[in-house]
Amino acid sequence: MSPRRLILGIAALLVSAGCGAAAQPQPGTRFVAILPVPVDQASRAVLTFDISDDGRLIEYLLLDLTDLECATVGAERSNFLQLVNAPIEAGRFTVESSGVGVLSGQFVSPTHARGDVTLHIDTLGALTNFIIHDPDASCDLGTYQWEAEAAGEAPPTPTAPSLPYEVVP
Repeated sequence: MSPRRLILGIAALLVSAGCGAAAQPQPGTRFVAILPVPVDQASRAVLTFDISDDGRLIEYLLLDLTDLECATVGAERSNFLQLVNAPIEAGRFTVESSGVGVLSGQFVSPTHARGDVTLHIDTLGALTNFIIHDPDASCDLGTYQWEAEAAGEAPPTPTAPSLPYEVVP
């Protein structure tokens, strides 16, 4: 083997190792991430997503917020559940949700994922138990990096959250 081919081979190996190849998720698993949202926006933000039984889709997305405070929306405890059926391709995914925003990431192992989420919460996305301070309410909470661990099996069909809310003049 020529020195040139050896150097090119080593360079290709280093580049591919640095790219962080994605893994396939464990089928039928629920992943949970605690989001680092500032406490003045929410005292706790938990993102949960469920993998399909064949491992090819993110089926459900759940955002659970405690003490949400935004200029136009407020809630002591609120959650958002949506059937998304977003494809997982080569261990990577992007989910655009009308009530949460944009979630993107990759699986670094069958039981560990990481990525970014841009939280844009609106009342049309079925966020529950909130008080609307503005009829055209929406709330941009920012973009955050997240890491999620498998938290056991996903339930067969998650229960939809309740829908009561109050409009404040």
